[in-house]
Amino acid sequence: FTGNRAKLLELLATVHEAAKTSTVLEQMLSSGGIFQPLAWSSEQAYRFLKDIPVFEAAGILCRIPNWWKGGGAGIRMKVSIGDTPPAFVGMDALLRFDAKLEIGGTPISEAEARKLLAAADGLAFIKNKWVAVDPEKLQKTLDAYDRVKDLMENQGLSMRDALRMQLHPEAVPGGRDPDVDVSVSNGEWMASVIRKMENPDLPRGVRPGRGFRATLREYQKQGVN
Repeated sequence: FTGNRAKLLELLATVHEAAKTSTVLEQMLSSGGIFQPLAWSSEQAYRFLKDIPVFEAAGILCRIPNWWKGGGAGIRMKVSIGDTPPAFVGMDALLRFDAKLEIGGTPISEAEARKLLAAADGLAFIKNKWVAVDPEKLQKTLDAYDRVKDLMENQGLSMRDALRMQLHPEAVPGGRDPDVDVSVSNGEWMASVIRKMENPDLPRGVRPGRGFRATLREYQKQGVN
């Protein structure tokens, strides 16, 4: 439509409408950049992606990457409890547990998360794919991760606490904050304990120990099991 001013204005009507609200689009119009291909930094791309609802409301069709369509990737802390048996049995027995971080379903190390936070401009290229990062949520999740690490290293987690976290993931340090996504899963040993608690007939043939000298009745054997 070169030279057809009326048609060009018609085509740009939706763009001018969106530019009333979008600073990104207003700058593209005023600079003339909208008429040519643009190379953006990740921060500029993030600003554009965040304004997509404004563009679509004005009638602009946007073709966007699939990884953005879900609103961007979230960061999550995954806590796994009881991979190995504790030293003794009981509700106060201390369990081993582990915490890991994920962004958009991709595991990342604590060092990677902190590096991402230091350079966060909205988008990050992690493990060969782009993910959207909310710096505020990332900071809150890392704070919760630090509290879980402190619990792991200095206090430990009792069987009682582990069962509480199974029912209420918000009991994990920092888990009450709606911006912190926490999931709790059972390690191999803990999962076997839960199965046996739900099905008391599963455990069989446990010996009470060499120092025990007596004959157990059947119901007593079940109790020991």
